[in-house]
Amino acid sequence: MNCFTAIFFVLQITFTFKDKVIKDPVIESFEQINDQIWYPFIQAYEDLDTDSFIRLHSFRLVRMDLNEGMQYDIDSYYVQQKEINDYYKANKKRRTIDLRFQHRTVQDSFAYEIGYYKATSYVHQEPKGIDYYGKFNVILKKENGYWKIIFDADHGEIPSYLYSSSKELEDLEPFKDSKVIKRRYR
Repeated sequence: MNCFTAIFFVLQITFTFKDKVIKDPVIESFEQINDQIWYPFIQAYEDLDTDSFIRLHSFRLVRMDLNEGMQYDIDSYYVQQKEINDYYKANKKRRTIDLRFQHRTVQDSFAYEIGYYKATSYVHQEPKGIDYYGKFNVILKKENGYWKIIFDADHGEIPSYLYSSSKELEDLEPFKDSKVIKRRYR
């Protein structure tokens, strides 16, 4: 009877956990970042939703617009984004954005990502938009269990091939073995 009981438990455990895959912790972190930052970022950007967009950023945000040579804190960035979104709404324009990545690394509660974006602006009732390509660098930090953007620098007018040759948002495997940054203390 003990032998049958042991076999029963082994089979039960096998069938219970057969579909459970142990994920790489780096891949899990990138999935969290995509779910908590990038998918909502794209949605808020396209919906012209300033409040949702800004909530993705830390209150300690440093934002650099390298084309204009401008630096923003969270309050001035909110004002700038609201002005842009209000302009789009008033002129019945819409926009889309797609993100691709050249480099992604994560360690503990920090992540650093370099990527490219393709922003497309559409004039009211015109099906063909105007594409604009840029490069971004972000530092993300986990605050109270949620990822937030704490540093964001970008510049536009990059060649489209840089965007096209980068990895799609969901393509996480190439980054799972990113070089781990070692801490140095003095």
